[in-house]
Amino acid sequence: MSIGNFRNSLHMKITDLLIRGPQRVALAAAVILVAASPNLLAQDVSADVQLDVIKHRLVEAIKVENHPLTLKLIADARAMNRPLNPEFDFFEGNAFNALGKAEEAEAALKRYVEGAGPRARNYKPAIAMLSNILERKEAREAAARRAEEARRQREAAHAAMLAASVRVGEIKRVNTEWGYAVVSVDDGADALAGPTLYALTPAGVRIDLKPGKLTGNELSATAADSAALGPGIVVYRGPAAAAAGPSDQTMSTISGLGPTVVRVVSVASGSGGAQSGLEADDVVVSVLVPEANREFKVRNKAALMGLASRAAGTGPGAGAPGLVNPFVVTVLRNGNRIRINGLNIDGVELQDVSTAALSSRK
Repeated sequence: MSIGNFRNSLHMKITDLLIRGPQRVALAAAVILVAASPNLLAQDVSADVQLDVIKHRLVEAIKVENHPLTLKLIADARAMNRPLNPEFDFFEGNAFNALGKAEEAEAALKRYVEGAGPRARNYKPAIAMLSNILERKEAREAAARRAEEARRQREAAHAAMLAASVRVGEIKRVNTEWGYAVVSVDDGADALAGPTLYALTPAGVRIDLKPGKLTGNELSATAADSAALGPGIVVYRGPAAAAAGPSDQTMSTISGLGPTVVRVVSVASGSGGAQSGLEADDVVVSVLVPEANREFKVRNKAALMGLASRAAGTGPGAGAPGLVNPFVVTVLRNGNRIRINGLNIDGVELQDVSTAALSSRK
């Protein structure tokens, strides 16, 4: 059944299921009483009529897709401790799902399909909704497993890097305008002995430094990402970044993206995003826009969605509809840069995350 037909028949279905025959006459009178004075309901009508008034309001809430009110009315009906039609579970699951509460929706829909059985009116829509919820859940769990494995690998690489490194000192001050830092060298440390000088931020991001002039116990050093440096950050001599493991290379790359980056949380199976090649846990680095001859760094979700609408021919500055999507997306995946032809985020759940927060997962 299409969504349109489903909605058109929704009122008839739940009304037929919940309010029948002579009850409708009593219900009409009760609704008039409630409209005149809501306090009369609990005092002057029976529990059966009270329940039917709740059902009537529930029908109206479902028709206009007022999901919070739908859930409240279902809770009110259950609080009366009277037998309810299994369809209540379906409409509760539908409301929870629309509000993005996947766990509650899954529980309600499982109760419905297991309790009402395959001959129930909304069994097939419930199965389709439940399948989609479980698919998204599996994608989130798979992304969490990958993130946890990447975190373990990073911790191991981080420990190995520190074990092979020697502390040199701490950053004393930073001149971001000229892109250099001044390192206060520890007594007895040899800052120029090699092999590689690097700073390690509190978030665990490695930033390679190029040593300059040593004056007394102060060493000047330049960095590609001097804005990420700050006083108090510890400086080491140690193995080159390539020897520190792919996870540290990943963080070195991410550190140049700015304070916020865009992460792919999940990709619905069969969606435009899945067909384009996006995967859960990808970090979107940049988008090449050929007609502008520019490669845009993606620093937040809103910017990426704006570029996606242009690529789809629907947003401001979009090209002629129907043209092949010429955009090229670069993502960071397991420490490697992957290029994807075409920008499509249909069915893709995105999340803005800080560089520091992402570092803790890698």
